[in-house]
Amino acid sequence: MKLLTINIHSHDNKTDIKKNQQTVKQFAEYIIKADADVIAIQECGQTRGQKPCDVTELSNFVEPKSKDSNLRNALASQTGIGNLKPVAQTIKKDNCAMLISKELEKEGHSYYWTWTSAKIGYGINDEGLAIFSKKPIKMAEEFYFSNTTDYNNWKARKAIGICIEDSTTNPKDMWIYSLHMGWWNDKEEPFKRQFSFLHNYLKNSNKLENNVFLLGDFNSKSDEKGTGYDFVKNLGWNDTYVLAKSKDEGYTVEGEIDGWRKKTNQPSQLDSHQNNQLFGMRIDYIWSWKKVDISSSNIIFNGKKQPVISDHFGIEVEREII
Repeated sequence: MKLLTINIHSHDNKTDIKKNQQTVKQFAEYIIKADADVIAIQECGQTRGQKPCDVTELSNFVEPKSKDSNLRNALASQTGIGNLKPVAQTIKKDNCAMLISKELEKEGHSYYWTWTSAKIGYGINDEGLAIFSKKPIKMAEEFYFSNTTDYNNWKARKAIGICIEDSTTNPKDMWIYSLHMGWWNDKEEPFKRQFSFLHNYLKNSNKLENNVFLLGDFNSKSDEKGTGYDFVKNLGWNDTYVLAKSKDEGYTVEGEIDGWRKKTNQPSQLDSHQNNQLFGMRIDYIWSWKKVDISSSNIIFNGKKQPVISDHFGIEVEREII
């Protein structure tokens, strides 16, 4: 079973349509080549001013349900996103996830998928999260784990999750989430409070009885002690990179990116630049609640075997299923 994740950074303040089209094509081609089972994407956006999609363009789309219908309806009244309006009025013509779905279908590969928007990005985009699955999606859900649910606040954070069958030999339900966390030292939206809410929700909803995978951008360095990485690990989550029998260097970001410019209070052992620039960080992860067998963990789209398509590299993990 192959799981992929990437912060694809599809729409920013200088979105290049041709570049986005190329990114979508390259990413879809890799999904097919890798024969990936589950793909989680962050910063998977659309332009707010674009025209809505037609329902016919949303093949195999599963609309995520909110665990808090009041919250969902409140969001819908602000943005037009939600159960109050048809999906076709929500997903726009340049939605990154929809375009990936169409590219996969064009090549004869059909994946089930879901998408949600969490906030306004750069003042002009709906910044969202997506998950693709080769197996049918039994259920999809979304919820905010940040204290703020203000769609206009860039610090708003949301999770989207899908329930699929674990395997043919273990037909229990398995939940997989795509996440984009805040930062450890953020005064308004600290990582610790966000992840505590997320963990407690998964625990109280009995999802941890089987297994849960968390894929995404955690904005926490793996080698920075006493912050986000250690907090997640100490709650009992397993880093699949650590579990992997075969792995590479694991860096998911090189150089400075939005949100990480001069943002460190503990210089990394990997830093090789002056003025405390960041280099060679591992801040994207695939976590598993259960200690599962992982045969390999590799970085993709880092300019070596595949081109760079984002300011983050992707992760590909292969899980052994008996």
